[in-house]
Amino acid sequence: NGIFSMFYFSINAGSTVATLLTPELRSASCMGEDTCFPIAFGVPAIFMVLAVIAFILASRWYVKVPPLGNPIVDVAKVSWAMAFDKRKSEDIYGAKIVAETKQLFRILAVFIPLPFFFALYDQQGSSWVLQAKRMNGKLGEITIKPDQMLVFNPLLILCLIPVFEIVVYPMMKKFGIPTSATFRMVTGMVLAALSFVVCGLVELAM
Repeated sequence: NGIFSMFYFSINAGSTVATLLTPELRSASCMGEDTCFPIAFGVPAIFMVLAVIAFILASRWYVKVPPLGNPIVDVAKVSWAMAFDKRKSEDIYGAKIVAETKQLFRILAVFIPLPFFFALYDQQGSSWVLQAKRMNGKLGEITIKPDQMLVFNPLLILCLIPVFEIVVYPMMKKFGIPTSATFRMVTGMVLAALSFVVCGLVELAM
């Protein structure tokens, strides 16, 4: 969990910088236009190329573990044994892989509403920006551009990852509250659904 949190923190640090900087580049004048989309798209493209080059050059230092078997075939075999084989699947394939397969099915149940989730989530780059254009964008002395409103997503992640790792999850474990990946995913989706309701209420009020 700690390694994944570091990875996720790094991704969102880059997302925060990009979300703040790209609209500023887009607002610049170039080629006789009031906006400059070539620079706004060109700068991220250059950094993507540099990232790919860095990834390739550093590949010799990566720990590369060769694949062991085919997980899709293994899951299919275990699933068949659990459903139709009279013998205990644990005796055939071992308790570890059976437990992991059962956990996989529990996680797949969580993924069922994902199409609806992303149908709303991806409106961040369209409907929510159009909504933000009808707001004044003022945050104290700062004026936030409509396409910079998206920065609050990665910014909150950067702020909350250390809070959850250092404070929230240890407290949850202390009080016997589950901290499994499945529980966190379900809780996150419920909170995300509530945030979509808030956005809908804001839209109705405008």
